Amino acid sequence: RASSMSEQLLARGVSPALLLLLAGGVAGEWTGHLGLSFESDRKVEERTMLCPSGFITGLKVRQGRDERSDIDTYDFQLQCGRRWSAWTGMTFTGLRQEKAFECPMKMHMTGLEVTKGRREWGDVDTYDFKLQCSGVWQEYMGLGVSSAKERAAKECPSGTMAWGWKAFRGFVKRGDQDYYNFD
Repeated sequence: RASSMSEQLLARGVSPALLLLLAGGVAGEWTGHLGLSFESDRKVEERTMLCPSGFITGLKVRQGRDERSDIDTYDFQLQCGRRWSAWTGMTFTGLRQEKAFECPMKMHMTGLEVTKGRREWGDVDTYDFKLQCSGVWQEYMGLGVSSAKERAAKECPSGTMAWGWKAFRGFVKRGDQDYYNFD
């Protein structure tokens, strides 16, 4: 329901003016969780980002790691049209690498695929990302996945484009497991 989405966005502090702007150009809903396994024995961290005037045309990912606590972190930035948003502000430490992908010819993002890997020695959790741009799957960003364990993908309904991004982060202390999922 569209009103359900509006109520959720208002509850998250999105201004009513922005909702009116979105309502004029967006008739879609969230696609639902990507489907990666997800657990947490702590409060789940969640961030929502929207493209206020247009659709997602690129993604920037930075990967970090705190070696002392064996925690792997990721943060995200969206490209909306020609402009990059601010980082989501997810918990982040120890920059390892940063990669960006822009849809060719300013096509719009219509799908997302994520591969998750895990190296048990050192408790390292890795993720890599692949965008679908105007219906065409692109290459992975090249973040490097250790021992791929699972892969999940979602596509926007036919004729629609991605205009928002939700990221969820969970952590399980036993085994120092870092979990991410997306909508």
